[in-house]
Amino acid sequence: MELEQYQHFLVLAQTLHYGQAAQNLGVSASALTRSIQKIESTLGHALFIRDKRSVRLSQAGHVFRAHALEASKGWAELKDHLAQENDSPTGDLKIFCSVTACYSVLPDLLAPFRRAYPGVQIHLQTGDAADAMSKVLDGVADLTITAVPDQLPSRCVFNSILKTPRVFIHSANDPDAALYREGQALDWSKIPMVLPERGLARERIDECFAALGIRPKIYAEVSGHEAILAMVNLGFGVGVVPALVLEKSPYHNTLSILPSPKFSKPLAPYDVGLCMLKRDMSRSPLKQFWDLVLTLGR
Repeated sequence: MELEQYQHFLVLAQTLHYGQAAQNLGVSASALTRSIQKIESTLGHALFIRDKRSVRLSQAGHVFRAHALEASKGWAELKDHLAQENDSPTGDLKIFCSVTACYSVLPDLLAPFRRAYPGVQIHLQTGDAADAMSKVLDGVADLTITAVPDQLPSRCVFNSILKTPRVFIHSANDPDAALYREGQALDWSKIPMVLPERGLARERIDECFAALGIRPKIYAEVSGHEAILAMVNLGFGVGVVPALVLEKSPYHNTLSILPSPKFSKPLAPYDVGLCMLKRDMSRSPLKQFWDLVLTLGR
């Protein structure tokens, strides 16, 4: 079986969505379907259960997923072993991060890494920051730039790069913008909110409002901080984003920061850094990238 087929299967097993998996892999949906069908034909078992509404792993699919992960790991270890015979490491480096991290954090890391290790091929995938940890845990990405969760998985290691506070933002297009500017005491239970639908960001804001006994009025739940910025800019409500996201946004001149509610438990800043599996820390070219981050952080 070809390595590419394993990769196709693993990405689909992680997304459980043919269109999204095909986009992540850079292939057409029909090509992905043919690849999966070829594996199923070889094995004589269906790996996915499909209906009009969903895709999920079959029992055989769960078994094959463990095999595919081991096969991919073995291939990576073989490449690492061969790379160690060279003066400069080669191979692939798969990175996942949000769009904001892509243009605000990664350039300072990728530029010197590329100069030092030109033989390494970098594969960059962007998406919702809420998916960052699962991408690494599922083997879809080698490493990610993300905010450290409250409970870091035991299989992972994290190296802090920067810290950024979280801010409440609104737009001049908001019908209540004048009220916000007057500095009056705000009833946060009545303010329309644009919040992330899931992930660390949502968990923390829910905890803070709950501590005040407030149930926020949610106008919209979206994926990604960039979507929050866009909706707030249109005047749909107040959002909460890391300050770094606002600073690097095309809307930074049209959005304003609101004083945050008087939370009994302050809204913790984001500790943004590099996250990867512990088992990969000695594997090239991940080791070189990790060491570079450590060097730049000194």
